[in-house]
Amino acid sequence: MSSPESVYTRGVIREGKKPDELVSVIMAGVHGNEPAGRKAFDLVVPDLTIKNGKVIFIYGNPRAMAEGTRFSQGGANLNGMFKDDADLSVRERSSYEYDRAQELKPTLLSSTALLDVHGTANPDSVPFVIAEPGKPLAIARHLPYDIISSGYDEQQPGGTDHFMNKHGRVGICCETGPNGHEHSVPKAVESIRTFLQIRGHIEGETEPRDNQKHIRVKGMHRAKDTFTFREPFPEFAPVEKDEVIGTDGSNTITASDKGYLIFTSQLIVPPGDEAFLFGQDAPLR
Repeated sequence: MSSPESVYTRGVIREGKKPDELVSVIMAGVHGNEPAGRKAFDLVVPDLTIKNGKVIFIYGNPRAMAEGTRFSQGGANLNGMFKDDADLSVRERSSYEYDRAQELKPTLLSSTALLDVHGTANPDSVPFVIAEPGKPLAIARHLPYDIISSGYDEQQPGGTDHFMNKHGRVGICCETGPNGHEHSVPKAVESIRTFLQIRGHIEGETEPRDNQKHIRVKGMHRAKDTFTFREPFPEFAPVEKDEVIGTDGSNTITASDKGYLIFTSQLIVPPGDEAFLFGQDAPLR
């Protein structure tokens, strides 16, 4: 198995015909405690034959991967470091993750599409793909996920996918399920291979999936005091208008409308941290 201190830190390139005309990046390990993408690289890349274009396989955060933690020790969230400097704190700009983002940006900008492979610490999560309307969502229609979710460029700017979208490219993030779950690595492998097919890098045809749901994020609740969920909510838990979600200090927090709760892994959330996202059904386009 490849280690975080591997050739993937600088990027492994696989090329076919006309490598400069079709370039994609596939990234794993933006968060060091999400192993599905790294393990998928070990299964996909060694025997991969690219028919057309060029594909760069690269690790996002090798230091956090070596430490087995979401961020490096004393570091910051790499998936928030792709903002303008003015939107980052002094602590963030002094982090390893900030420096790593600067290293990754030229690689990302050398391509026209990114697939960023993630997992989650929430054992009740379901696999889903993050893709904004337009070209990203059109590709996501073919990927092996029942849920497409959008709105993150507005609610959670600074990720790799947002960086790509902001620069007129295609950024897609796939959440392959709970870390360590038996289906997470196969889901990552299938996602990578399907993405390569859609992009025309390898042989194979795909069709848009039936019965996909598009859930667009409409808002975020950030804890003002200590936030406590009423109960453990699974990922994309449906809620009704005015349903109690939890308490923020002495204040009861209810759903503003009928919708879904997203990123609910922490039952108790400290002040200042993101407690959950709120999404609603949206058209598949």
